[in-house]
Amino acid sequence: MENKPLTSKDYFLSLKILHIGVIFSQIFICVIFMYWMHNVQHDATITKTTEIFLYVVIIIAAFGIVGSQKYFRYRLDKIDDQNSLKSKLKEYQALIVLRLTFINFPSYTAIVAYIVTGFYFFLIIIGILIVVLAFLRPTKENTFSDLRLDSIEMDKLNTPDEIID
Repeated sequence: MENKPLTSKDYFLSLKILHIGVIFSQIFICVIFMYWMHNVQHDATITKTTEIFLYVVIIIAAFGIVGSQKYFRYRLDKIDDQNSLKSKLKEYQALIVLRLTFINFPSYTAIVAYIVTGFYFFLIIIGILIVVLAFLRPTKENTFSDLRLDSIEMDKLNTPDEIID
């Protein structure tokens, strides 16, 4: 099978699919476990285990959100302006995946905490993390500003069928 050359349209479509896939996977898993836990009776009081999970999940969520932004900015600064457009875009795509993973991990931790404790507040935390993921949507404009592209590179990316080399 022959590799198809990467076009601007394909690149941004792959970022969009990745982003939407991550969000829907979070929603899907959350709904599955909500349905599964629906028939399980839990004590309404906050136990010591629930309290520990609450602190852990909130701390991990805060570190995930702040850490994703800090690490993303740190790695963006390391992308060399002299690199080819294709290599910049590959590095940027890897950064997007890492950024989304930083938010995914706290969400999965909150799902585990919800399964163990049955405490509905963890679903609120998951919802907040999903909203954060939605706001991290990769766009063409974000790519331009994040990578500090010059006008020639921007023109290439603004032309949908332009082959990125």
